Amino acid sequence: MTASDQPEAPYARLSPLRVETVRPTMVSEEGAERPDPETRNWIRAVRQGFHEAEPTEAKLSFLARRLVAKGSEGTVVHDDSLGDDPDFGSRFPVATFESFTGELNLAARPGASVPCDMITGVTVNPTHRRRGILSTVMREHLRRVAETAPVSSLTVSEGAIYGRFGFAPTSFWESFEITTAGARIRGERTGEIRYVSIDRVREVAPRIVRAFHERTYGSLFQKDYVIGGFTGEDHEGLEGEMGKRRALVHLDENGEIDGCATYRHGGWENVSRPYTLEVFECVGATPLAEREMWRHFVAMDLVDRITHDNRSVYTRTFFENPRSIQVRGRTDFVWWRLLDLPAVFGQLPFVSDGEARLTVEDPLDLVSGTYELRVRDGRGSLSRVEDPAGEQGCVIDVASLTQVLAGRVSVQEMADVELCRGSAEEVRALCGLLRFASPVQCLIGF
Repeated sequence: MTASDQPEAPYARLSPLRVETVRPTMVSEEGAERPDPETRNWIRAVRQGFHEAEPTEAKLSFLARRLVAKGSEGTVVHDDSLGDDPDFGSRFPVATFESFTGELNLAARPGASVPCDMITGVTVNPTHRRRGILSTVMREHLRRVAETAPVSSLTVSEGAIYGRFGFAPTSFWESFEITTAGARIRGERTGEIRYVSIDRVREVAPRIVRAFHERTYGSLFQKDYVIGGFTGEDHEGLEGEMGKRRALVHLDENGEIDGCATYRHGGWENVSRPYTLEVFECVGATPLAEREMWRHFVAMDLVDRITHDNRSVYTRTFFENPRSIQVRGRTDFVWWRLLDLPAVFGQLPFVSDGEARLTVEDPLDLVSGTYELRVRDGRGSLSRVEDPAGEQGCVIDVASLTQVLAGRVSVQEMADVELCRGSAEEVRALCGLLRFASPVQCLIGF
């Protein structure tokens, strides 16, 4: 092999920029645990990229401990030409990228979760744009993580960026405004509601959310984000934000906690009607536990309006009057990137049997190819066709396929807008198989 035949180093195209892997590390200083310099600058660079305030020492330590707890790995890019200034020199990253591993339920049944790569903290300093930094780091990351996880995921701050890497939105949230006057919850009351401390919710939330996770198609689970969502620890105030929240739980007929929620009233200073309650999280181990907590919220005194960023497919069904809920906004939530199609299709909760052929187009060429799908007794198997001999079946790009698997759009609808190509018979065959009992639901963002 000649020098010109040697494979290019993963980040060679970014030279003279320097790419490093960072493992979050805490060190003992003056009797306290603090992040080491590399971890500090990584955190500071991420916050700069998202226009957040310079962190205090307490905030730095808090965020660093979270990185350690999640098992995060960082990729940071340095520009050595910037010199040695401690604030803006070469030790301060010009780009950042964080990933860690969670669990993704692709089968809507207990014990069927697969490892899921979770990406966050992606930033590139505006002074270093258009140099291929994100493209190079993302491509290398996905190529590497495909060996251990069948799906990568992220939440997106700018929607135009990640489609070119094969990501597509799979779950959504809606900003609800609920008018309590006349709002009635359907069904007979079950169990009972009890008020508890935020610390009690910290204890029970992971178990409740895991129960939700194990029954829910497309649910992601990562304990740190579960707790942060309920307690408000992700917010700047830390203990201050936590102190503003109250919590309640639902007890089933056996007295066991099977649901929990956190909320905050708008208060009484300089406020007039409508009095507003903000519900942060409302999660049940069963849909009925979720329903009973909503029954309690709409019956509260001194509450005219409830606001809530809803991520459950059940919430609307609880209300007798659908006009009690007004949608004030809707946005994508979690995006997926498929990395191992046979592993994904082997878990999906199919509702009909049959066979179909499909060809997947992938801009990164990670899952490109022609495949044969067979479903028997609701369990699927996907095998690569090494010599398709011109029989491609439906041709669809990986991002469009992802949206179909999420239950957000059908194969037929993709074909109608020319995002899936095939004969009418091929489209019907694949459309008949890629149907699921419910769309993807996901509670946690990251």
